[in-house]
Amino acid sequence: MSEHITHVAVAEDCARLALHSGKLCEAFQLCLTTHIDFVRLGSFTRGGDQVTVKLLRQCRELWPSRKAGDWLEQKLAFALGWRGHNAADRQFKPVYREVEPEHYAGDSAGDPDVESPGESRIYHDTVLFREIYQGGKLGAWPPGLLAYSLEADAVEDLIGGLIQRSLFELQSAIRREADPARRLALAARRYQPFTVDIRRMAAACHSPDPEKIRRFTLDSNFYDPKDPIIVLARSIEKGRPDPRIDVDTAGGRSHYAQAIRKGYQYLLASNEYFLRRIGEKELEERLDLARPHV
Repeated sequence: MSEHITHVAVAEDCARLALHSGKLCEAFQLCLTTHIDFVRLGSFTRGGDQVTVKLLRQCRELWPSRKAGDWLEQKLAFALGWRGHNAADRQFKPVYREVEPEHYAGDSAGDPDVESPGESRIYHDTVLFREIYQGGKLGAWPPGLLAYSLEADAVEDLIGGLIQRSLFELQSAIRREADPARRLALAARRYQPFTVDIRRMAAACHSPDPEKIRRFTLDSNFYDPKDPIIVLARSIEKGRPDPRIDVDTAGGRSHYAQAIRKGYQYLLASNEYFLRRIGEKELEERLDLARPHV
């Protein structure tokens, strides 16, 4: 999976829009502000469609009795972050197949998460790294994120391994297993390998190919900073929400604008479910769960 930056950006902007709307319950407000790191983590984790409703249901039922150390707030933040991931996938995966058909030709599902990412996905990441995060001057990404060095591979392996080990240790099934061999086997089944070559991303960021920029971002209208919903998101980020733009009617023609619009609606649907205003069937429909990315 390549588009970590894209997924995180969509999730963060969805959170900004939802908080600005004034429609969220206190639980969602808490999780989207206090536990934003878990929102980000959920935004670039695969397979969330399989656990979204179950996790939201569990968090809703246990929320009144939550206590320190039960990680319930973090779990809910994680589930909300995945709303941004789902919105990004549904908006961008059809675009990847359209603008870079040669990369996906051998995959009937058009979903290359298990293989090396296409250039279109990498260029989307680097565009947002510049446009939204100002090359690491804003947000959670450090300025040196895409700076290539000879030690890049070693550092990626080290930091990635530490992160994955920490996540494994949080899982109750692994913690309960006393036998070291079985613990390792359980962890191996949950292992998500890294498929991104940081050098490709660094090259796209610092020495972009003009033809690839045109093909993958401009011609397909990937990101337009003038789209009203993007203008609103950026103004909220700066602490000065644009009063001329209504969050419920704002939109845009670019794919990024449509993605954050979709993710915002996903958060509102999840909020309605958490408040018991809609049931699970309607929630699944409004979240587009188990539907192909077409």
